[in-house]
Amino acid sequence: LKYRWDEELKDCCLVVQEEGCEPTELWAHRAVLVAASRPFRAMLAGSHRERGANRLVLQEVSAAPLAELLRFVYGQEVQLAAENALPLYRTADLYEVLELATLCCAFLKRSAGVGNCVALLAASDTAHCKPVALHCIDLLKRHFGQVAERASFVSLPGQLLLEVLEADDLSAPSEELVLSAVPSWLDADPQGRLGMLPQLGAEIRWPFVPPARLARLEVERSELLDAFPGLACLLREAYRFQALQASNATGELRALLSPRTT
Repeated sequence: LKYRWDEELKDCCLVVQEEGCEPTELWAHRAVLVAASRPFRAMLAGSHRERGANRLVLQEVSAAPLAELLRFVYGQEVQLAAENALPLYRTADLYEVLELATLCCAFLKRSAGVGNCVALLAASDTAHCKPVALHCIDLLKRHFGQVAERASFVSLPGQLLLEVLEADDLSAPSEELVLSAVPSWLDADPQGRLGMLPQLGAEIRWPFVPPARLARLEVERSELLDAFPGLACLLREAYRFQALQASNATGELRALLSPRTT
């Protein structure tokens, strides 16, 4: 390890080609790369076409996280921060430096909170960091009421919002709050998001929304009925359930429906 910076002993150049940037060269020892990473071993010592080459051109990574990965495999300290942990995870996962990937995941989970879980969820989902994405989804489900009130909530990708609404263990003060969150999310990009209304609307527990709120929705948000014709049927079923509930005749309907965790 003390020869890390000895130019005479470095025998492999990693050339990082980022779009719009000049190539960055990072020198290392072939033996260290082969020992630390199975993909590098395939490129440098296996049957890969790059075998025997002393220059590897890498286009799927950025220079900064790759430099940090090299520091780690040489036994040097790596400083994790909110800005570099996810790119570093992606690089470590790509080159199968699993110990570093695990450290990045643990750091990101510790840093997740109500205030940043939406942004971190979207970023980790894009980076295919499943452990952190699942952690953020769990955090969002447990604190849905608080997260839905934040401005960042409307930036949640539609498929991830749908996954949250589908969950039986979604914890919310009331189903009315869950209902209110959906139009707010739609209003952030009406043209791009109204197409998801049928899927999202189907996950609302309509019978547990107060009748007055249902009536206001019909009157004040008629565009939702236009975009989702099936919504009218769901509203009728909700009114019917509430009428049966008022007459103490819910019977089998109650067994089929349950409110969110409160």
